[in-house]
Parts: sequence; structure tokens; C-alpha cells
Amino acid sequence: MKNDPEFQQVQQGQQGPQLFLFTILIAALLGLVTGSAEFGIVAEVINSGVATIFVCLAEDPYALQRTQPELFQKVSEVYPQVMNPA
Repeated sequence: MKNDPEFQQVQQGQQGPQLFLFTILIAALLGLVTGSAEFGIVAEVINSGVATIFVCLAEDPYALQRTQPELFQKVSEVYPQVMNPA
């Protein structure tokens, strides 16, 4: 029965949709992993920038006032304890 060409054509035809769905699943998982890795890299860059600003504010808060007065004004409104430590 397995040597019957008609049987082989049916088997090959049934594997097509299964193989297609498996390929789509693998591509979706690969996209999810790749997208998560890229997002992690971008988020770490933003996190490093924010940490750098706060470290610079802790060391010399008025350096920000000299270079970017608008940002200094916003930071001093949101975090007054940083600008005027007790």
C-alpha cells in the first residue's frame, strides 16, 4: 500500500499545510526573540543615559544649569531635594 503513487501524493499534500504552519511558528518565535533582544538593548541605552544624568546631578547640579537651563528648571521643579539638599 505504501508503494501506491496515489497514497504518496495524498501524504505529500497533507504535509504542505503542516510544514507551512510550522514555518510560520518558527518565524514568529524567531521574531519575538529578536524583537525582545533589540528592545532590551534600546532600553539599556536609555537607562544608562538616565543614570548618567542623575549621577551628574549628584556631583554638580549647577553644571546642568550652565549647559541646559530649561532641563535644569524642569528637574528642579520635580526633584527640589536634589537642588536644595537638607
